[in-house]
Amino acid sequence: MDNLKKEINKNKFQIFVCASPANFPLNYFYHCFFVTNEKGKVNRYDLTHFENKNKTHLHINYYPPFIGIEVFYRVQKWYWKGRVYKKIEGSLAKRMISFVKKSKKDYPYLRRYNLFGPNSNTYVQWVLDNFPEAKTNLPQRSFGKNYKKRT
Repeated sequence: MDNLKKEINKNKFQIFVCASPANFPLNYFYHCFFVTNEKGKVNRYDLTHFENKNKTHLHINYYPPFIGIEVFYRVQKWYWKGRVYKKIEGSLAKRMISFVKKSKKDYPYLRRYNLFGPNSNTYVQWVLDNFPEAKTNLPQRSFGKNYKKRT
């Protein structure tokens, strides 16, 4: 984790697409999230299966920036290691951070969460889909990344 902290440049706008294994027994799959850096102001954005105080599934800084999620659901003793899947800097990162910050109102599935989608990977891929210039797709093991609303 210390190596990941060194990635933060307090003079830049950066957004990190991060992943960790999901909770056991689904740890073959990834739980993806964002870490944002606005010139030294660091925040983490996750979607989780439990609601926050606003009755949505989007959490800001529930976990430390680069740590993974719990190995066992809600057992806050062991955590997976988080890893940076993609780092984006500069003006694109600044625009993406603004979009992520607004997502607490704009994300269409704020009040829904399901193992098959929408889930954390649906959220991260939704943000990335709005920025094709980032040229980033989540790994295959990011279950739920291709979730589309069923009509």
